[in-house]
Amino acid sequence: MSQIIGSNRSFIDFGVAANFINLSTAESVEHAKEIGIRKIIGASRTSLFWKFFMESSLLTGISILSGVLILQLIFSPLSQYLNFKLDMAPVFSLKGVLFLVGLFLSISILAGVYPALLLSKIKPLKTISHTNSRSGVLFRRVLVVFQFFVSISLVLSTFIIQKQFSFMKQADLGFQKEELLVLPINARITEQVDSYVSELFRKNLIREASRAGDSPVLVKAQYSMSKNADSENQIAVTGYSGDADLIPTLGLSLLNGNDFSDRDPFMSQVEENGEFPVLINKSGAEALGWEPGEAINKKISFDGLNAYIKGVIEDFHFNSLHKEIGPLVIFLEPNYSSKLLLRITGSNVSLTLQELKSSWNQLIPDRPFSFEFVDQQYQLMYDSEQRLGRIFTLFSTVSIVLSALGLLGLISFLAHQKTKEISIRRVLGAEFAEILKFLAYDFLVLLGFSSLGAVLFGIWFSSSWLKGFAYKTSIPPLIFALAILTVFLVSLSVVSLRIWRIFHQKPIETLNK
Repeated sequence: MSQIIGSNRSFIDFGVAANFINLSTAESVEHAKEIGIRKIIGASRTSLFWKFFMESSLLTGISILSGVLILQLIFSPLSQYLNFKLDMAPVFSLKGVLFLVGLFLSISILAGVYPALLLSKIKPLKTISHTNSRSGVLFRRVLVVFQFFVSISLVLSTFIIQKQFSFMKQADLGFQKEELLVLPINARITEQVDSYVSELFRKNLIREASRAGDSPVLVKAQYSMSKNADSENQIAVTGYSGDADLIPTLGLSLLNGNDFSDRDPFMSQVEENGEFPVLINKSGAEALGWEPGEAINKKISFDGLNAYIKGVIEDFHFNSLHKEIGPLVIFLEPNYSSKLLLRITGSNVSLTLQELKSSWNQLIPDRPFSFEFVDQQYQLMYDSEQRLGRIFTLFSTVSIVLSALGLLGLISFLAHQKTKEISIRRVLGAEFAEILKFLAYDFLVLLGFSSLGAVLFGIWFSSSWLKGFAYKTSIPPLIFALAILTVFLVSLSVVSLRIWRIFHQKPIETLNK
């Protein structure tokens, strides 16, 4: 994630430089006569170069200092928005100061050299007699295309990340994660936990309860299984220990066979050469080469012990959506469970939690009451993806603003070139929409080139980033169109406002200049 953020920051740095170049060179017409007069009275090209370069460097320095100040002002809300504890100390450390110095130098060079060279090479006689120089128009358009490309790409990336995150939030995990609590326990309080669960049922605070080795969204224990103990074809499998109430508590679907019963032996209770029952998921049956119905009562070797398959359950996500569902074996071993799963009742969750805590403190006073909701645990598993989406949203917003400013520079330049033409069109009866179409044509062409590149980037990004998920959303063409439309509408608003100002200038004044 840090590499992605670093790349985006670099893009924005280039966007800042491109903006300054666009705005500076767009104002070159205003500076032209001043530069011409300075050269006539003896100013050298070198001195003019350093003048404009120092001006741009001064603006860069002020901008960086202002950025640090603004960051301090928005530090707290930014931390809350990203749901991440940020630290300002690195900014003022030696490494941070060196980074800011490097940023100052790089932006000063990127943004200052070209405008300084362009302005310093202006010829005196030409600038005094003409103010409509077309020098550097192609370069400015390339910069605008680049800015549009970055903006659309970032917006598109944001939409893709948010769509995948929405897909993960709404994904069917194969079990009911809502209203399910996980409480930490251990073997030393087994009897107390039994009393606690009985009390909760008596008070009608819970519908189901079960002891388990892990939370159902992150089962970690790894074992091996095979069709027989002597088989060399050992299959890596995830093991999930629990009691006879685990399946109904989680709401898992039983495809074939039967669920555990209170009469079934625990894994640790089986004597040598004895057998104990297990439940396997559909993927586990397929890994062994059986259909779910064929696997019932088949004998297997599980972790070197003899077991038989009592039932087959439907696959469910017991791990991150980054991973495919693999073989799973559920076995009875409640006495060594580390989690207590409770499915609560009632609509007043806060009152139910108060009752759960009160009963816990009465029956298990030597251990603090602690719990987590399974659906919240699931959300936290994708906290980095959610944070990445928010960071991309910030980057996209900044990039769109920068693109709008760059476009403003280009429109300002075009307006200076075509002021008299616009005035003549107005005298001949042209409406605002005609003037807008006349000036916005170049903008639409630039946006078209940018959109093509951004679509190609979006296809690459979606396939590359989503490759890390075994279960992922589909990216419809509408996402691409929406990203382009977002940047288009913002940019069109900027163009319209600028042209509106030009349109309302009195033709007689502009024609007399």
